[in-house]
Amino acid sequence: METKAAISRAKEKGLDLVLITEKVNPPIAKFLDSGKFKYEQEKQLKKQKANQKKIQTKEIRLTPNISEHDLKIRINSIRKFIGQGNKVKLTLRIFGRNLQFTDDKVKMFNSVCEKVSDVAEVEGETKREMNSFMCYLKPK
Repeated sequence: METKAAISRAKEKGLDLVLITEKVNPPIAKFLDSGKFKYEQEKQLKKQKANQKKIQTKEIRLTPNISEHDLKIRINSIRKFIGQGNKVKLTLRIFGRNLQFTDDKVKMFNSVCEKVSDVAEVEGETKREMNSFMCYLKPK
């Protein structure tokens, strides 16, 4: 149907001619009440946004001389955050005398990543910034 004929037919019915898609040849158009059509689209968008889960980034900080018990608590916290669907930023801050012995501390940092590898995977690489090491963990 030609465009002019379609527009006149829509006016007779008291509706609007709404272009649905122009990617196909010929373009697809419908007779609709445009106000109702826009309302339905907005309603659908709001429903999609309500069902969407926002991912947050939680941060866990480690220190070089952390005790074994505290390390287990941090690992449990990482598991809890990952279980909720959040990302975790794992940070090891090295300061003072410990700067001389960074190799041992990095091994401890990597072991934490390995202990949670059943529920999380490392996103990207471990980064070093000045006196700290960082990595991001995301749910599998």
